[in-house]
This record gives sequence, C-alpha cells and structure tokens, in this order.
Amino acid sequence: RPGVYYDRMYFDFHMIPTSDDICGLLHEVTGLAPGTTDTLDVAWVADNDGDPLPDFTYPERSARGILGARILRAPKGGRFNFNWWAFFGGPSIFYQWSPRRAKDANGYVGAPGQPLGDRSRYHLMTNGELDYDQAYTAVPQQDTGWSLPPALFSQARDCADGADVTMLLSSGPLPDLAPGDSMPFTYALIAGSGFHTNPHNFADRFTPNDPGRFLAGVDFSNLITNARWAERVFDKPGFDTDGDGNRGEYQLVDCRTTDDGTFCDTLWTKGDGVPDWSGPESPYGPTFEVTTRPSHVILRWNGRLSETTKDAVSRRRDFEGYRVYSSHSDVPTDFALIASWDKIDYSRWAYRSTSNDWRQISYPLTADEWKVVMDDPSFDPLQYSRPSFSSAFHDTVRDTVLDPQGVILRIVRRARDSYWAPEGPNRENNYYGTDRWETNRIQRIDQRDTTVGDESFTYGVYEFTLDNLNGSQPLYFAVTAFDYGDYRQTTPSLESTILGNSQFAFPIYSSDVVIDSGLRVSVYPNPYKSHFLDAFGHKQTYHSQGYEAPGRDMTAYDRRIWFINLPDTATIRIYTLDGDLVREIDHPDKFLTTYSSAVGWDLISRNTQEVESGIYIYRVDSRLGAQVGKIVIIK
Repeated sequence: RPGVYYDRMYFDFHMIPTSDDICGLLHEVTGLAPGTTDTLDVAWVADNDGDPLPDFTYPERSARGILGARILRAPKGGRFNFNWWAFFGGPSIFYQWSPRRAKDANGYVGAPGQPLGDRSRYHLMTNGELDYDQAYTAVPQQDTGWSLPPALFSQARDCADGADVTMLLSSGPLPDLAPGDSMPFTYALIAGSGFHTNPHNFADRFTPNDPGRFLAGVDFSNLITNARWAERVFDKPGFDTDGDGNRGEYQLVDCRTTDDGTFCDTLWTKGDGVPDWSGPESPYGPTFEVTTRPSHVILRWNGRLSETTKDAVSRRRDFEGYRVYSSHSDVPTDFALIASWDKIDYSRWAYRSTSNDWRQISYPLTADEWKVVMDDPSFDPLQYSRPSFSSAFHDTVRDTVLDPQGVILRIVRRARDSYWAPEGPNRENNYYGTDRWETNRIQRIDQRDTTVGDESFTYGVYEFTLDNLNGSQPLYFAVTAFDYGDYRQTTPSLESTILGNSQFAFPIYSSDVVIDSGLRVSVYPNPYKSHFLDAFGHKQTYHSQGYEAPGRDMTAYDRRIWFINLPDTATIRIYTLDGDLVREIDHPDKFLTTYSSAVGWDLISRNTQEVESGIYIYRVDSRLGAQVGKIVIIK
C-alpha cells in the first residue's frame, strides 16, 4: 500500500495474516563486478520453512518462494527507512514487537510494536532506521545501539522463528509542494523462486541465538536477480535518456595489459536517474515470403533488421540465429521447432573460486575474432572446450576495484583458468550431427551490405525448404530470431514471438503459379468418406487423422472437400445429377478460402443443410475458363 504521510512517502507491505512468516532487508549484496558490493535495499518476506511435508519433502504447492518490495524512485536527498513489526504468541495471547533504536524508544505511544497515532507513526518514518532481520529478534544487540529484545526469551523466540509481520519502506522529506504539484514515487513488487531449497534447513539449523546458520541455507539469488531487473527496466544502465551526457555508474572489469597499455571492459551498474521503462528486447522476427508447390514449402527472408538492430538495454547488436516452427493450428503452444540456424561462435568461461563454479566472462565471438582478441593467429577455441583444470587456458588478469565515484581503489592480480563454450548449437549451413555432417534445412544463400548510422554491416539472406508434405494438410509457419543474452546483466537468450510473423501455407501450387501455368482444378478427397478403415482395419475419420478441425472438437461445418489449383478469383457451383444448384462459392470466401489457390466446401447446401451421399457435379468458372467434374460423397 503506497501513500504520503505528512512530508514522507511510504510503502507498507503486509502478507495475508499468518503466524510463520519471516522478513528482513537485503541492504548490500555482492556486486556484479569483482570485489564490489551493490546496494539493493529490498524488503523481503517469506515462509519460515517452505511448508515441507512430515517426511521432509516439498509438495508441488509448497511456499518455497520469497516476495520483496523495493523503492526505485523517491525524492532526491531524502532518507530511506526500513521498519517492521510483528504479532506473535499462542492462540489466546498475542504480543507485538518491533526493533527500535534505544535513543528513540521514548518517541512512541503504545505497545512496542505497531505504531499508534500520528506522533508514533511519524516518529517511526523519520527515525532513519534500517531494522535488522526478524530472525535476529532474540539476539541482544544493545552494543550497536538497539533496544533490548522482547522481555521473555520465549517471546523473542516466537517472533524470531515466524510471525504475522508488516514491513514499512519510507523516504523523505518531500520538498515543498504548491497546490496542484505532484511528486513521482516508484516502487517494485518482486518475487523470487527457490528461496527454500532444503526441507531440513529450518528444523535442523534454526536456533534463536544463532539464526545465521539457517539464513546461510536459504537462497536469495533469484530475488536479487529480479530486483536488479526491476531497476534496469525502470532505468537502463549506461543509457543517457535525457541527453545530458550522464550515462550512470560503471565499473571497469576484465582489465588486460599489453605493450600498448591497459584495456578494461566497462560494466554499467546504474542508470542516469531518468526512467526508461524499457526491458531487454529480442531481435526483430524477420518478414518472410512463402512459396509453395505440391508437397513443398519454401520460406525466404533477409536479416537486415534482425541482425543489425541494437538491444535496448545492452546497446549491443546481439543477434545469434533463427528458428523455424510449424503447426497445424495458430495456437502458440502447438508450434514445433523444425530447424535452427545460428552463428558458429564461442563464449569464454572462467573458474571462480569463491563459488566453486565456472562463470561466463565474455560475449560470444567467432573463431577468427578470438584470434584477434587473443593476439594469436593459431588460437583455436576448440582446444580449450572443457571445464577442466587440466585442459584449461591459463593466464593472469587484473581486477580493477572502483569506489562509487569511479575512483580506482586497488588493482588485484590473480591467476585465471578458462575454457570456451559454443553459443547455442552452432549450426550454420552445414554442421556435424550425432555421427556425421548434416545439411541444414535453413541455408544462408547470400549476404548483403548495409549502413546503420556511421557503421557498415553485412547481413544474410536465407532460405528454408520443407518437402515430402501432405498436400491435404495446410500448415502454419513462423520464423523467429534470437540473441545470445547478456551474461553481465543475467539476461538469458531472448527470442521473438512465434505469432509475430506466422503465415498459413498449403503445400500446393499458389494462385500465381496456377495463372502462369494454366493448371487444371483438382478436388480432394474424392470420393469423400464419412469414415473408412485404416491399414490395420480400425475405423477412422478425416478428423481423427488430423485432416479436419485439427486439435479441436468436430462440428458439421468443419467437413471439407478441397478445390485447389484455383487462380486468385473463381466461382464454384455444385449441382445434383438432376441439375439442381446445391451450393455456390465465390473464391476468395471469408470463411472457406484458406489459401490463394484453395477453397473448401463444408458439405453444407445453400439451404444450410448437410448434403446426402451421392454423386455431384461441380463447375469452376475463372479467368482460365470453365472446368467441370464430379464429386462422390459416401456417408
């Protein structure tokens, strides 16, 4: 609940009342740059143990996550407060309590918990406190200026191990506001998964006198990642929004010393203070052309936008590759991946002793680009392709540590072990499959040059071919573009949406081919059977085989006899053997035309009745003349 109280803005956060929640503040966390810290000030609340079952396993709906709140924008020069209070105790007696500085204890009215009245509330919001975590309630902290814990240890324990808690974030004072003025105040609600990972952690490791052991067994990493992303979406690091020359705060990382001097990469950690409201973006999905002929579909596109546009957050041209999907419906979850093409490139990973793991330390580069970076014409990333100390690449790196103002505090030299990992499947026109070389269905058939601003780029022209298709089954196709993400900002690879450019295609001749070639009309299925036996003697229908109403329930209006090899306009008339008009269809029809050269008849007469079994005559009139034929319907 946000609001304004006198001259301070606030946000209070109260979970659905429960007696086993714990809360606290993530004030400072390990920074993105080595040897640094980041100030997050995220108020968090979670269940105390994640609600494991009696056998110490987590059920599917267990409360293992964590919620947080963070102020992103408040009055400049204001003071930030974090306070909490709790209600706890048995079923008949409830107590309330909150941390307070000893010097401020006499500024409150009522019980030492929820502030009562204007005087207590305003005093709480202006005391400048960052309350310690709830789990430390029973730990005396008078030597750092705090009041005593609850009088009885049993009360302190009841509060420390979980209670009904309320958190308050506030900032102020506000500048003087004239009537009609406003003051922006922005906050983020954040969720994190996997806070509780060990069902035994609370039962085995929590003690009121030493809660640190328990807190060391929970995982804040997902909440921290999402808190950072809330800030980046609000205010992009390294981006000068208002054009005043300020791009925010940065750190120098991965410094390399050569004969020409010391070179470092810039890691932007803060924005310029002006909201952007823009998150990371995938590359643009390409616009593609579809060419069809019997049993074949060919897609063609170029990568001018996909491959040359910068990501809004990282400000890098981070294109990595394309994926082709197909489906029998336009439902996104029905699309299946059928081919992918991506650049053959490699990112560098280094061992980090503090966490005993390997972390990415570079953006992906091609093998030739790595030769330039490593200043070694014979360098091959495949020589160092495994996360193993015995086969790792060994070098020495300098970590440059800066203070918040960008002043170099120290430079630390350390040995480094690293290896190179492929970025994605590394499938260009040809790639090595399980045991042999394969030809990709996506082929880069040409390349073109373009200029963006003052920079020149080369982008590709691509072709995808799919053959051996059933001409009775139309398909939806989509081509997406994806990037390689941003390891510094913990951004995963992003992909454009499937529905952004999906197109419907029949693996038959298109209308322009029909016109150019003067093809004759074809009709199928002919005869049309309401049911038939398959090769195993089982009763089947066109619906059960996926030819009619794929993926949904069948209705009388979903039956189809297809007229194909039509030009772009035509009129189909269907008659009985006695010459009575059964149905007239003008192609293209709003509901029955699905492709430029195809229109379906739903076996419904012009009187909106289902037709009976029999032999029917059809006549197709178009710019190519008149064509006549027979249709057999067996029900």
